[in-house]
Amino acid sequence: MHIMTSWKVLKAWVIMKVITCIMTLKGKKNHYNVKLLRGYGTSIALKNRKICLKDGKDIFTGKQEVEEWFITQIPYERIVIVGKGYVSTDAIQLLIDHIITLT
Repeated sequence: MHIMTSWKVLKAWVIMKVITCIMTLKGKKNHYNVKLLRGYGTSIALKNRKICLKDGKDIFTGKQEVEEWFITQIPYERIVIVGKGYVSTDAIQLLIDHIITLT
């Protein structure tokens, strides 16, 4: 990979990490109530009667952040997806029923 391309990827990654920290505080309900899922491999699915939110794979470690919530306990009013991934139809219906916006 060319050094300039690596720098651009790193710069974009750092910007997205900062935005994520501002918008969502892990384990805390914040005043934005927005969850940002970004990157390759993002998904929203229903698993064991819980909404499973998977963030994209980290470009350096290859790990994914995963959150599971019962729909009545989910702290977000809006979920924003940026990247490539999928959303199951069961999850969409459950989010709509509980007035959680999916963007």
